[in-house]
Amino acid sequence: DLQRQLDRRGPLPEKFDRLSESLIRHALAEMELTPLDAAVFRNVARTIASLDGSPVVEARHMTEAINYRIRA
Repeated sequence: DLQRQLDRRGPLPEKFDRLSESLIRHALAEMELTPLDAAVFRNVARTIASLDGSPVVEARHMTEAINYRIRA
């Protein structure tokens, strides 16, 4: 079922709202992460936004992506 959703999602959003960018900068500073971690956060957030049907990555998408990393 998830694979079908991923296949139907279309292109990933390229734009990030200001708050989502602020969240990732804050997370990188607080969690002492690398630029590679930032790229992973952005890609996960883009996928979440796409599955949500959003043309822009919003703060809620970035928060969810960051939370996946914190729980791991």
